[in-house]
Amino acid sequence: MRASLGMLQVGSRAALHWRPHGVSKASSFKARQCLAQCVAARWETGATSPNGVGKSLEGGVYVNSYYDSGNIEIEDMGDASDIKLRIHPDPFCETDNCSHAMWFNFRMTNVAGKALKLHFSNAGQCSFPAAWQGYQACASYDLEHWFRVPTQYNTDSGVLTIEHTPECDAVQYAYFAPYTYNRHRQLIARTQAKPGVKLLMIGETLDGHDLNLLQLGTPGPGKPNVWIIARQHPGEPMAEWFADGLLERLTNKHDAVARHLLRDACVYVMPNVNPDGTWRGHLRTNAAGEHPGNPQDAHAS
Repeated sequence: MRASLGMLQVGSRAALHWRPHGVSKASSFKARQCLAQCVAARWETGATSPNGVGKSLEGGVYVNSYYDSGNIEIEDMGDASDIKLRIHPDPFCETDNCSHAMWFNFRMTNVAGKALKLHFSNAGQCSFPAAWQGYQACASYDLEHWFRVPTQYNTDSGVLTIEHTPECDAVQYAYFAPYTYNRHRQLIARTQAKPGVKLLMIGETLDGHDLNLLQLGTPGPGKPNVWIIARQHPGEPMAEWFADGLLERLTNKHDAVARHLLRDACVYVMPNVNPDGTWRGHLRTNAAGEHPGNPQDAHAS
């Protein structure tokens, strides 16, 4: 059961302080008590779950990816210095005849001063294994400032390994600095409030997320319409980081180049074509395992 009312995250997907219609208070209390006992037992034993939530017995290291744009599966956390993980794949994509995987994004807690060694066992089975060569994973303590951490890829075993000793109690690891759906919503809200910007709601996704289009400038006879779209592939957040910077400059009233551009053209910007994939932590596809836009783009980089 998934709901947002009274949700309490305590090491499982959700513990709900919520009683369905027709269920007695006593039955509801017993159900919550049973759920709490199961959660407590898993926490104490260090058992893990494939949804990216787990705790190590040694040192109490905790892993969680159950949030906006999160992605990881846990194979083994018995030893905090030898943690085995898997990247969760997208839904099966018929146009590519595969389930794409590459994107990961998760948080580790109780790790300050601990020499972590994280093994991604299915890295060699991901969509573009050659891209792991020379790759360095991203990390952050505050989710704003990101840095690279030592990462090695073994071509023989197909295992990607991160070795890092965090300085803080919690650290976030990701394939690239995430541009989450929540940050996307902030971008839309911030930009549409600026002079000369119009927000167009052009539809909604399978998961019910808004599809937002920003119009900058005024269309007119002889004025070209410039279209800019990003994040057809949700695992490429660098595209929306670019869109963020672009919108910041185009809405800067002190920027002469931006003023002249919007005088001569009307610019339409869609910073995120695939919010479902962003929210779900996918690499290439939306909620249905499809590429938004032209199917011929399926193998485009």
